Amino acid sequence: MKKGIQQNGVKAGLSIFFLLAIFAVGSFALLGIFGTNPNTPAGHEGYVYEQPRMFGKGGFRGDLKGPSNYGISLWRNEVMNVDFRP
Repeated sequence: MKKGIQQNGVKAGLSIFFLLAIFAVGSFALLGIFGTNPNTPAGHEGYVYEQPRMFGKGGFRGDLKGPSNYGISLWRNEVMNVDFRP
C-alpha cells in the first residue's frame, strides 16, 4: 500500500514539474514575441514612450541616457533617440 502511494506522489511531482516547465517556456516565448526592449546608443538621450495596442492612452514612460536600455516589457515601449554628441 505504501509503495503505491509513494509512486503516485512521484508521478504527481513530475507532472507538476512539467506543467511549470511548459508555463515558463510559454512565458519566455510571449516575452520574445510581444515584448520590446528599447535601447539608446552611446552619445544619445532617449525618450521612451508607449504606443497602445488596442486601447489605452500611452505616452511618456521615461528617459534614457546612452548607452542603456529600458528593459523587456509586454507594453509597446519605443524610444526616440536624440544625438547629443559634440
